[in-house]
Amino acid sequence: MKEQLLKEWLESGKSMIDISKETGKSLSTVRYWCKKFYLKSQYSSFSTEAKLKKSSTKRKAYSRKSKEINWDEIQKFYDNNGTYRTVRDAFGISMATIAKAVKQGLLKTRTSIETKKLCGTTPLGHKHTEETKREMSIRQKQFLIDNPDKHPWRQHDKFKSRPCESFKKFLRELNVNFIEELQGVVDGRHFSIDIALPDKMIAIEVNGIHHYEPDGSLSPYYQERHDLIISKGWKVYEIFCRKCFNKEKVQEFLDIAVNSPVVQDFDYFNYIPQPKKSHLDNCPNCKEQKWKEAKLCVKCNGISKRKVKRPSKEKLQSLVDSKPILQISKMYKVSDNTIRKWCKFYEINCKKR
Repeated sequence: MKEQLLKEWLESGKSMIDISKETGKSLSTVRYWCKKFYLKSQYSSFSTEAKLKKSSTKRKAYSRKSKEINWDEIQKFYDNNGTYRTVRDAFGISMATIAKAVKQGLLKTRTSIETKKLCGTTPLGHKHTEETKREMSIRQKQFLIDNPDKHPWRQHDKFKSRPCESFKKFLRELNVNFIEELQGVVDGRHFSIDIALPDKMIAIEVNGIHHYEPDGSLSPYYQERHDLIISKGWKVYEIFCRKCFNKEKVQEFLDIAVNSPVVQDFDYFNYIPQPKKSHLDNCPNCKEQKWKEAKLCVKCNGISKRKVKRPSKEKLQSLVDSKPILQISKMYKVSDNTIRKWCKFYEINCKKR
């Protein structure tokens, strides 16, 4: 494309689109030649100068508008526990204007930590009041009283104490009768004794390192429990968990415990521990076990969700022997693959047809 011809077209008032239609070239090709010959269109949509002029006009308008706004007054309002939304509603300016003012340094905002403190929250989340904490503690204790089997230390086998189990193993080898996890020693308290000899009123507690203070004494909670059990006439032996694996140390202690006199009669063989609440129930259809919250067991629940009632094995066998699969599927309004699955479930050979 010649430079003189292109210049004449642009000076005559033609747009780049008109030139592209007349020459049969694409619009991008016409723009390329205009850029190569340093020629500009008279239309603002393709004029770089017009775009710059328009953007500069917008900037001047914003700067003029921002100068008219009293940012000092807005800053005082914002510092007095104000927010972006309250500033917008009080002074009638948009959120975009506020954001630009913050970017230009006309309005100084708070940090995220200061905002969370202002809203009464911490970086870790909502902070409970003392009254709420007490109420939560009371409810949790009552729940554990009503459901002792749901205590975290009794829900799973992984929470079993290996030292305590080792100590019990030594006792069984010596044929010493004992009760594990004895409850109800102190009225109104629901803790249990690890190993108890009720006839001799001896309580054995196997303690981990978290039961003790740095100076070696029992922590306040376990010391209080220790004193309460002693007040009921029991002898309490606190054994550190590591000593439970030493047979000599355990034997020395057992000699003292076994040779202690009998204080009261206790029938070990007819002792019935506190029953655990079962979470299982019987299914009303098949009498199999199910969860109490569930209406049916897994098997019956799957049957109840079937859209089509499945025929018996004898009936399906007779149909397969007398009719093709497609005809049976139309009878039950299912696909032929469904009939094949039924046959597979009943172990019926449907491939002979």
